[in-house]
Amino acid sequence: MARGIWENSLMKIFLTRSFLGPIFRPFLYSTEEYVHYTFLEEITILTQEITQIRNLEKRGLTYYWLIEVPRSLFEELFINGIENQRKCQIFNDIKAKDGTEIAYLTQGYILAIMPCMLQEDEYLDLRISPSMSELEQIIITTYGSENRIFYYQHYFQQLLADFFAEEVNDGMVRLYIEKVIDHLTATATFPRDSSQQIKIHQETLSYCLWKLQNIKSSVAAMIKRLGEIKIDPTSHVSNKETNY
Repeated sequence: MARGIWENSLMKIFLTRSFLGPIFRPFLYSTEEYVHYTFLEEITILTQEITQIRNLEKRGLTYYWLIEVPRSLFEELFINGIENQRKCQIFNDIKAKDGTEIAYLTQGYILAIMPCMLQEDEYLDLRISPSMSELEQIIITTYGSENRIFYYQHYFQQLLADFFAEEVNDGMVRLYIEKVIDHLTATATFPRDSSQQIKIHQETLSYCLWKLQNIKSSVAAMIKRLGEIKIDPTSHVSNKETNY
């Protein structure tokens, strides 16, 4: 849920989170709350399929790559934190618009840059589980082979191949931020001149690169921690083999 929801009145919480939610959310949520809510609503759809994975390490890392990484990246860039600080200030002049497409965009972006991130680290490149094909199969099972996540994944993959020599740098990070801003400002009160370059501070780009590096460190820590957990094999094997 959007962080601000927890600070709202009980009546607002009831109207937006009960069966009446679809009616009242567009009216009672702020622009930021509504974008955030619909972003999370879409991005967590894959959770049901992920929980079916029997192997603990694969289940945890699949959830991390497909849900936790894109969620935290978007929130830390565009949603107010506890101290009302966000890296990109863009919500002041936009009208209400849902965050569903941004969920697909962010998940596709992470899938596109994930191989580059892992190849830079020999330890992760050799130890990573699940594979890209396993992650993609989770998406196919939920959305089918033709879906918006793959659309954005292929979009960013092509950019990497054509312009960035398969390296995640300032330019690649900037493209993601610009795509999100373009989507959010499509209904801006004062539309941005299409010829005007979006102003993104170097501090924001540097933060994104740090965030991606931190993701790699977190994955390494997760692999190490999960490898230390002693699991009874019978608790993760059914009478029927799974594909995961």
